[in-house]
Amino acid sequence: MHQTPLRAILPLLMVLLAGQTLLACSAAVLKTASRTCLIKNFDWTLGTGYLVTSPRGVARTAFPLRPGLPAQWTARYGSVTFTQNGLGMPYGGMNEAGLVVEMLWMEFTEFSPQSGKSYTNELEWIQRQLDRFGSVAEVLDSLDSHAVHAVKGKIHYILADASGASAVIEYVGGRARVLDAAAGECQSLTNYDVSFSEQQYREHGGRIPGKNSSHLHRYGTLRRHTESGTWTKPGHADRALSPVQANQTGFALLDQVALTKGLFRTRWSIVYDLDLGRLAFKTDENHTIKNVVLESLKPFFEHGQPPRFIALLAPDNRTASLSWKHLAESDNQALIAESFSNLGLGLVDASEWSLHQWAGLGGNGLLAPPENAYTRHYAELILHFNVDSGDLGFLQFAIMRTEEDYEQQRAVEGGAGGFRVRQPSYSWVYYGLRKGKYAIAAVQEGDRTRNRRIDFTPDGAALERYAISNGIRAEQGAFPPFDQWLVPVEDTVVPITLTLW
Repeated sequence: MHQTPLRAILPLLMVLLAGQTLLACSAAVLKTASRTCLIKNFDWTLGTGYLVTSPRGVARTAFPLRPGLPAQWTARYGSVTFTQNGLGMPYGGMNEAGLVVEMLWMEFTEFSPQSGKSYTNELEWIQRQLDRFGSVAEVLDSLDSHAVHAVKGKIHYILADASGASAVIEYVGGRARVLDAAAGECQSLTNYDVSFSEQQYREHGGRIPGKNSSHLHRYGTLRRHTESGTWTKPGHADRALSPVQANQTGFALLDQVALTKGLFRTRWSIVYDLDLGRLAFKTDENHTIKNVVLESLKPFFEHGQPPRFIALLAPDNRTASLSWKHLAESDNQALIAESFSNLGLGLVDASEWSLHQWAGLGGNGLLAPPENAYTRHYAELILHFNVDSGDLGFLQFAIMRTEEDYEQQRAVEGGAGGFRVRQPSYSWVYYGLRKGKYAIAAVQEGDRTRNRRIDFTPDGAALERYAISNGIRAEQGAFPPFDQWLVPVEDTVVPITLTLW
């Protein structure tokens, strides 16, 4: 194998970073004195999904992802949820007490470290809140009782209840960070942590430039409209919006932040009316708004009832009426298989996962063993960057599986990123990485000569800072062969430290 020229690394990483999948979603909690609505755009590459009912009394066990104790609980409340990943792993939903929980992507999420606490995965976390609690306050009181270990998604959560309380929950550095809001105080959320989004909003005077592909631009649009006269705050006249007006206003705002073109686009939009226990939704393939009143679903929430579902893209959902059907295990398994394949988790056994979800319903369910297709094939990779400088500009990094990946300027899917250096150390996590051997490279952008490559002195010393797995350094202007960069990722959790030279 040949040596890798030093000057090749920076252009490679810039191409890798530019080619990564856009990850989005937009949400807000809109409040008046007599109305609380949570609105959400689900933006993704896959539109297939189910709206599913879940009855009281379901006994759930979290799917085993690692050594330790998967959480167990029994549902106190019935709920209706949107899912692409089967029973008990929703992207969001509402329970009969009026609690709503939704999620959005946040790239620098770092869930709980290894601990002795029982755990759920990142989407089971949503189902557990809807099963067990009727208010935001109850959710916040229970945050430290269980750990969260992710299957794939790096997400933060937005919650609201019928009292008008709401909160955003973000996992940063392995700890839950809560930003709650009292009745009458609206909240907005896209894909950066709230504190950074809010800082940018203030610095730009409420007008963050860009297009809807920009997380910050969408945040600015939501924040600006929640501060306008559309949704009033305490002390202002209450518009007393009717359910129809609430729907119209919520969907109009979601339309303003929607992604309407390309494979990655807004797949469905939801308006939850918490005071009345209603939700309304539309999809990108059918803009007819469909309404669901939770009171009408009470028979489905009775203990022992089988789950019902609506396929969001079904041809018979072209009208405003809804036809609920019994959910068969085969329907559940087919949904999991399509979604997990789309997530890059094609080695997961969809049957094993579906039967595990079905176990709480009795019948033909079967809990997955601690060693299963997921634990055999996927790992959690934690990258620790030692920067030791407060002003390096932007640092980019990439995870590569083969020398061909390097030569073709290709990172593994989701395996490239970057951050602006403002502190001595950073962490970044890849959940659900296929086990194997990988090379990781990180390079300082914004070099002195602006020529998009690493410059070096005549004696081979690099002028831009970089880090390569296994502590690889350049010798006389070149790196050792690529196979020396590779590190094994075979354990459940693999930490790798990269120190910049």
